[in-house]
Amino acid sequence: MALHDRALPGLPPGRHFDDRGTGLFFFVRPDGSRSWGQRLRILGRQRDLGLGPYPEIRLSAAREAAKVNKEAARDGRDPLAEKRARREAEAPRSMADALAAWIEAHSPAWRSAKTKPMVEASMKLHARRLLRIPAKDVTIEDVRAVLAPIWNTKPVAAKKLRGWLDNVLEFAIAAGWRSGENPATPRRLKPLLSRPGAARVVRNHPALPLARMHDFMALLRDRDGAAARALEFAILTAARSGEVRGATWGEIDLDRRLWVIPAARMKVAKEHRVPLSAPALAILIDQLPGDGSKPDPAALVFPGQRQGRPLSDMTLLKILRDLDAGDRKGGGPGWRDEQGHVAVPHGFRSAFRDWCALTGKDHVAAELALAHSVGSAVERAYRRADLVEQRAVLMRDWAAFIDAPPAQVVPLIRARDAS
Repeated sequence: MALHDRALPGLPPGRHFDDRGTGLFFFVRPDGSRSWGQRLRILGRQRDLGLGPYPEIRLSAAREAAKVNKEAARDGRDPLAEKRARREAEAPRSMADALAAWIEAHSPAWRSAKTKPMVEASMKLHARRLLRIPAKDVTIEDVRAVLAPIWNTKPVAAKKLRGWLDNVLEFAIAAGWRSGENPATPRRLKPLLSRPGAARVVRNHPALPLARMHDFMALLRDRDGAAARALEFAILTAARSGEVRGATWGEIDLDRRLWVIPAARMKVAKEHRVPLSAPALAILIDQLPGDGSKPDPAALVFPGQRQGRPLSDMTLLKILRDLDAGDRKGGGPGWRDEQGHVAVPHGFRSAFRDWCALTGKDHVAAELALAHSVGSAVERAYRRADLVEQRAVLMRDWAAFIDAPPAQVVPLIRARDAS
């Protein structure tokens, strides 16, 4: 049948082919939406091509597009593949694309074979979010946000990272993937960042005040996902983020309510036993396979989105930042320390240590719970016990403190402080 502009809005659901011999058809869905398509034999195979929505694309434009595709197929070309290629060519290039292209262009001249993996690892570790941004959209604030967390704490790494970002963005400008100034040059960043390594004092990890722990954990428990459960588990166990993110089922003994972290995964290169409170144990039980099968000992307890890969170090931090932004948007103070800095995962270890001190907990047990080395080398040699039973009570009390509403929490004062 011959299609006519006036008749198109009243056509019933189905495919209505044009009579021009190009395979053009007008497709009406049951929900009433309409679009253009084309049935065409391409390289010996019959294919259906989408030509766009109606009424954004009128009949005359659809007929012209169908005619062009028909001629391309007649010439032995693949208009579908050509359309995909055009779409990819027109898509904005990401910083990850720019990084890969810059490495490909310059790595043959690098003296050391270690430089390429070092650049890639550093960019993925510190600039993962930036790599997903189109190169044309990167701002000076994006660059500053990547560099600021390590600018004074890791000046050598920060200086190298800034140089690589500078080079990648310069490459993107030269390749025509972005225009304007390079936001990663020393001149542009100088007003925003101190001289690398100039700072003498590094502030502690921002930690929530103890009085707000209960409310924060209640909010965190309402959040779904492995990352939220990993952060909750880290808080309840006073463990480091990396220890939790890398935890496997082979390290967990549910019957003994114990998490045994091997020496290879510990900062002090010594096996660490973590007694599990009831809330921590409940998190692990919820993480078990839903079909009731026994988990693979090598499987991650809190898997990342990529199969077999752990959560990134930024994932837990993002939860805190999102919760802080949501609270402040609603008129609240956010989830911050007393200096106004957004709390970080490691800060909860500091909160745990403060709680231990304020409530008169045993100093050695508290330090062992944090996997810190306590005493001199001689003292550590004589003290072989890790006080796991005493620490089980400690972690039970910590969980109870978190669960108790703030009004019911009365910190104990040590006798020597009261005198």
